Amino acid sequence: MVELFETKVRYEMVDEKGHTKKALDSYVIDAMNFSDVECFISRYLSERALDKEMISVRAIRRINISMFVRSEHDVWFKAKIRLQEEKKTYHHNVLVQAKDLTDAYDQLEEALERDYPDVCFAIVSVQKTVIVDALHSTPEEQRPTLFDKVEVSYNCMTVVK
Repeated sequence: MVELFETKVRYEMVDEKGHTKKALDSYVIDAMNFSDVECFISRYLSERALDKEMISVRAIRRINISMFVRSEHDVWFKAKIRLQEEKKTYHHNVLVQAKDLTDAYDQLEEALERDYPDVCFAIVSVQKTVIVDALHSTPEEQRPTLFDKVEVSYNCMTVVK
């Protein structure tokens, strides 16, 4: 089953001014397990790092994120939302890419109104994160949405609508 992981990685890079600096970045990656995360992030950063041998994965942990709202901005915000469909209430965490807190709230509200027009929702909280990027290592058709049920058989994930 595809899960989301947050990983912290240390590596050396060249900044905009041409100086060498050590970076400690946090990424969100969807993968099957911890080994896949480490392999994927090492390959991804090997293009950015000065020395491929100096890429050090510092931490990997599972996170519970149900939805991404992407934009052209570089800052990631984590939001908590409450959805009510018929008589069921769902609580979800969402990652929103925005320029500031107000923009994150507005983008999330717009995305929820567009994607779930028949669902009552409330945005409970929005806060800035240290996440640099959210990367997908799985094909889009395998990623579940908020109300999908997931079946797993023979280590393959199937999304049931």
